[in-house]
Amino acid sequence: MAEQSHTTNQPQAVDWHQVRTLLRASLRMDWRGANNPWDFSGSRKSSFPPMLVVLLVNVMFSIMISLLAFLPDKPGAIVLGATAAMLFVAFQILLEFSNILISPDDYYVIAPHPVSSRTFWLAKMLHLLTYVAVLTASLSLIPTLVMLFAGGFGHTVLMVASYGAACLFGTVVVMNLYTLLMNTIGRGRMERMLGYVQLVFMLLAYGGYFAFTDKLKDVFEGLDLGSAWWMRLLPPDWFMGWYRLTAGRADAVDVVLAIAATLGFGLLI
Repeated sequence: MAEQSHTTNQPQAVDWHQVRTLLRASLRMDWRGANNPWDFSGSRKSSFPPMLVVLLVNVMFSIMISLLAFLPDKPGAIVLGATAAMLFVAFQILLEFSNILISPDDYYVIAPHPVSSRTFWLAKMLHLLTYVAVLTASLSLIPTLVMLFAGGFGHTVLMVASYGAACLFGTVVVMNLYTLLMNTIGRGRMERMLGYVQLVFMLLAYGGYFAFTDKLKDVFEGLDLGSAWWMRLLPPDWFMGWYRLTAGRADAVDVVLAIAATLGFGLLI
């Protein structure tokens, strides 16, 4: 009995074959439309892949972001673009959160099978990271190409790193915020609130693209981003302190914000 109890209490190893199977199934469901927050008809499946709709919206939005590359202050332009991408990805992850991480259908599908909690958790995390990577790539591809032309290779590398870090940071914040709100106000009210968020998000995505694409450059061209106080409030600017530190242009505030942001990011994870 003691030996059996000891064996039962040992942590279960990760089954990589099950991880690959679960991840493949989750990605297939995303593409086929089983997890579709963009279908207003109420059907769970659609002949047109909803993931393609998400990517097309992101590409449209990225065209507007890419105009920032022509600003004189390249690091400041990267911070603004990374902030916009972070907010966009955060909203999309918020809408998909119940399907990606805590879908109520998972229990009925997975529970009868010998899948350990570690295997299930790892498959969910890889699904989330893959989803975030695809969203980030769709938002950063065109801005990266424009920055390569307008700012050179060095600023392009900085942009890729900033966009990736910012979108990952936004995802981690959303994960913690969603968990907190669901425990506070309940799942039902949370889903109703997400319906309104979805509507506002779509209006901003399409309306902002058509209303501000040709005006974005003129709005920021006369601003001195390096001395603007509100830039300090943007999370990508906190991490940009590491770049300024290596370039020898960081002040005490940059160092404090960079260290605090890195530590805070680690704690949220």
